Amino acid sequence: MGSFRVINSFEGFRARQLEIKTKSGILRTPAFLPVMNPDEGVWKIFKRQRWWRETCEAFMVSAHSLLSGRVRREFEAGVDVHDFFRFHKPIFIDSGGFSNVNYMQEEVLRFQERINCDIAATLDYPLFHCLSAREKRLRLDKTLENIGVAIDLRKDKHMLLYGCVHGESEKEVASFMNELERRGYLEELDGLAIGSFAYRKTNLSLLLKILRIIRKRTDKPVHIFGISDFRAIPLLIMEGCDSFDSKTYAHAARFREWIDPISLRRRHISSLERKRCGCRACRKYSLGDYQAPGIEGACRIAEHNLNVYINFARKAIHSFRPSIVANSLKLPNQLSC
Repeated sequence: MGSFRVINSFEGFRARQLEIKTKSGILRTPAFLPVMNPDEGVWKIFKRQRWWRETCEAFMVSAHSLLSGRVRREFEAGVDVHDFFRFHKPIFIDSGGFSNVNYMQEEVLRFQERINCDIAATLDYPLFHCLSAREKRLRLDKTLENIGVAIDLRKDKHMLLYGCVHGESEKEVASFMNELERRGYLEELDGLAIGSFAYRKTNLSLLLKILRIIRKRTDKPVHIFGISDFRAIPLLIMEGCDSFDSKTYAHAARFREWIDPISLRRRHISSLERKRCGCRACRKYSLGDYQAPGIEGACRIAEHNLNVYINFARKAIHSFRPSIVANSLKLPNQLSC
């Protein structure tokens, strides 16, 4: 729908750089969008800080955290999401379907429009291993139906609409894409977002295959929800991922896990004898500061973890050379969380 343009591509690879036009400015890809949910503990510290607002080009927030948390009253009163976060660059709002399957598509869409988000995801129903085949089929159908509802009911034409794509296998995703094309939804969407809980955390090979299927069908921007292992980022970029989000930095900090800047593996803060890191947070905090009990210590760890992820993502994006990545990056098919 003319909301993006390709500014660079790499011959022989699906990797590319885009400029996506949003209400709050241009989002350049590939892009890492940290998740900032105000109903989570780290927000108590992050809301007072400026560094991430200056460093991040965009971020992701779940509609569920705004609709169900302590901030709900402010958003029901019509506060602009950019004013609330004091962040006047692009904000992507997920539907919240992962956290609450009782939402309705129109309810979520109206909320996304009312608070003036830049990119909105359609309401999806994630697939879990414990579900029966019939229940999974119903969720796939409902996710597809919600895309049509969002397209039909969207009033804010300047808000970009990303349709959520689901499926546990290549066959299911191909079938989902067939339906998007058959119903005319693919043409109307501004981008696609790969969801589902079942494969994204552990099976890199399947995720890459699904990404290839989608990119063969469309040149529209593709986002991946919930990356938990950043070692996969170079390969995902190589296969055409345009943007991705993560809240692993905060999730790890909740368990007092410090992310190693070299290996990107988690280490419990009590196991560290000294820190070998030159990130912004580590220049400010001592090892004792990280090991402090309570929310203060956890938030400092989260600040370090986010700095590590931002620095790694920036390096992967700006130093990207597909041939080097393909030849030198050795990743296991099964990624650890």
